[in-house]
Amino acid sequence: MQTLISVFDRQGAARKAVNRLLQSGFAQEDVQLRESPREPGVSVVSVHAGTDSEAESAAVTLHECGAIDVDDRDSAGGTPTLPGVRTYEH
Repeated sequence: MQTLISVFDRQGAARKAVNRLLQSGFAQEDVQLRESPREPGVSVVSVHAGTDSEAESAAVTLHECGAIDVDDRDSAGGTPTLPGVRTYEH
């Protein structure tokens, strides 16, 4: 199993990603959305994928919906330069 984690700087984009993941067949319990109480607009989406194919599909969806990674921002806090998805094996 793999867990994919992505950061979004717009809640609407994160919700869109969750909806697309659910529509593509991921179970509700395998997709989580957390919205930051301290940073308005910032959301984290995590996805549990059982196979490499599911992980790849989820990564594409997260990327297409605008996932960013905190390392993708320049040191001045500029705009994202490359959408990011982190994958963790377990």
